[in-house]
Amino acid sequence: MAARSGLAPPAPLALAPLALALIALLAPRPAEAQARVRSDGVAPRAADFYPADDPQRARKAQIDRIMGVYQVHPPRRHPSERVRMKGNAIQIEVWHPVGRNSDVEIKTRAVQWFVFGRTQYAGGVRGIFSEFPDIQDVRFAFTEVIRPDEKGRRRSKQRDKVKRYLLLRLDRRRFERLDMEKLQGCVERGDCAREFRSLFKDARFDRRYTAKAREDS
Repeated sequence: MAARSGLAPPAPLALAPLALALIALLAPRPAEAQARVRSDGVAPRAADFYPADDPQRARKAQIDRIMGVYQVHPPRRHPSERVRMKGNAIQIEVWHPVGRNSDVEIKTRAVQWFVFGRTQYAGGVRGIFSEFPDIQDVRFAFTEVIRPDEKGRRRSKQRDKVKRYLLLRLDRRRFERLDMEKLQGCVERGDCAREFRSLFKDARFDRRYTAKAREDS
């Protein structure tokens, strides 16, 4: 049967204005998008750990991200856990309780975090020397925060004591001669005690303190 000639065909785009309105409502507003990322590209929580008047604030926050060693934010992140810069040298302090970890486990973890970074997305000291051509010396330290009235990361009512019991150091020249395959191998087998002693510019470890800390834990 032939179609009636007096009927107009339906408009195929009748719902278009409604669809456009929904898209406009769901799309992020420019002000909201700007609130998530600052103009200098620094994540607010990482940058805000360092004082606003610190001229190296942005660089320190960038090193935080490259290393990936700080996994908690204030107030759980202790004030001693920070990047310190002096001239062309930096030092990275990490609170790592001894607990029941053996000396070999602690040394292996320090080698891994320092050289390769703590997470699979981190660059470690390799990333620092790559991103900052002016940096010539990097030191990495494990500390223990001693709290008479608290354990763990809860804020203490008394003044904390910070004990540095491990330190690794690489300058750029030593880093360029580093045997990465040997370090990767020791990390994978879980024993970097020998590499800890022999492959770094400086390596210090207070085994008396770690033994006592294990006894007290």
